[in-house]
Amino acid sequence: MATFSSLGLALYAGLILTIMLSSCGCGLLSLNTAVLNIASPKKLMGAVEVDPWRVQELERYGVLQPGDTLLLYHDHTGMGDGTAGCMVLAPEDQAAVVRWDDTKETARVEVSGATVTQNPEDVTITNGDAQVVCPFGEDEGIEKFARMLQASAG
Repeated sequence: MATFSSLGLALYAGLILTIMLSSCGCGLLSLNTAVLNIASPKKLMGAVEVDPWRVQELERYGVLQPGDTLLLYHDHTGMGDGTAGCMVLAPEDQAAVVRWDDTKETARVEVSGATVTQNPEDVTITNGDAQVVCPFGEDEGIEKFARMLQASAG
């Protein structure tokens, strides 16, 4: 009986050690995923690629209005948390580029008849007195964004 009691204590210690090691492993994998998300570029996304939580946050901020259809989305925050970015919307009347910073809409420009200029770091959309500057990092889809807006502005 004494042999079995010490064996039970060893099994219990092994179980606790296994739980501790698996918890540390899960923590390291989560940390690795977070670092990869921060380090990876925030690519330009089409409407079907945007996570539902991002759309819900835009609606909560008041940036995305009822009747607006999201066409393109680009998050330009360092953390990729969706608190700032640019998007192209197709409201009921005509398409518009919207920029928001710190969860508030800061600029909106209609695409039809607009002038689109591209620099290495940003795309500027100007229509009359209204202007939106959308910053992009390397390999985030700046060329695609500019081409699509130029085609729609024409």
